[in-house]
Amino acid sequence: MDKVRTTNMLLLVIVVPIIFYLLKVLSFIFIPLVFSMFIALMFLPLMRLLTRRKVPKIISILIVLIIIFLGIKLGAELVKLSSKEILASDTQFFDKAELKIKTLIFDVESFFGTATGIPSDKKL
Repeated sequence: MDKVRTTNMLLLVIVVPIIFYLLKVLSFIFIPLVFSMFIALMFLPLMRLLTRRKVPKIISILIVLIIIFLGIKLGAELVKLSSKEILASDTQFFDKAELKIKTLIFDVESFFGTATGIPSDKKL
C-alpha cells in the first residue's frame, strides 16, 4: 500500500509540471476557447428564455449577435469619446501622466533591482 502511494505522489509530481507546460505552449488554443465558453455561458439564460417562448433558434442567435455587436460598438464609442476629451485637454494632463508613468517604471525597476537611476521629475 505504501508503494502505491509513493508511486502516485511521484506521478503527480511529474504530471503537474507537464500539464502546466502544455497549457503554456497551447495557450493560443485555450485562451480563445475559455473566452468563448465565458461568452456562451453569459448568454445562456437569454437563449433559454427565448427557447421557452418558442422563438426560432436562428432568430435567437441573431438577437445574441446584435447584442454583442451593440456592446462592441458602445465600447468603441466610449473609447473614442474618452480619447477626444483627453486630446482636447491641456498639456498639463500629459505632463502628469508622463510623471506618473516614469515613477511607476522607476518603482518597478527598483523593486526588481534593475533600476538605472532616479527619474528626473521625481523628487526625493
